[in-house]
Amino acid sequence: MRVLLWTFILIFHLSSTLNAKTYYSFPQNIKIGEHKLFLNGSGVKTSTWFNIKVYYAVLYLREKTSDVKKVLSQKGPKRLHLRFLRNISKDHLIEGWKDAFTQSLSKKTQQKLQKLFDQFNSDLIDVSRQEDVILTFFDDRLEIEIEGKVKKTYRDSLFSQSFFSLWFIKPIDPRLKEELLN
Repeated sequence: MRVLLWTFILIFHLSSTLNAKTYYSFPQNIKIGEHKLFLNGSGVKTSTWFNIKVYYAVLYLREKTSDVKKVLSQKGPKRLHLRFLRNISKDHLIEGWKDAFTQSLSKKTQQKLQKLFDQFNSDLIDVSRQEDVILTFFDDRLEIEIEGKVKKTYRDSLFSQSFFSLWFIKPIDPRLKEELLN
């Protein structure tokens, strides 16, 4: 019985420490319109104290940097490519985004964006394991693609900037922040 328990603990530990980079390959650079973006960093978003893997995130920027201020102030398109590692219901997605929204943004910004954020939540759908969700942040809008098709565009510069900052200003998963800045 003891051997079985230790075997389980070892397997659980190994599976939780395996790097998703081993399993997924993403291009080192991409083009959005006339802009060339470079892979800045990547990592796994985890949830709960069990470190359940939710999605693998890849950050593309026009200029590579590990400086948060430079990441947030870069003009032009930025992209976060999220590959989900498990099925996630719309309700769980809404819960996660609400937590990030309230933790990362000031009350004043939350109030300004509440209507758009509610619209964003109503537009969410269940996401399947291995499904790609691509968030492209422009200076004046946020575009969301699911499996290669633009699902929604939110035309608001503050919403685009604020939503992007959820990964970098008081993030829910600080380890992912560091990996994206690597």
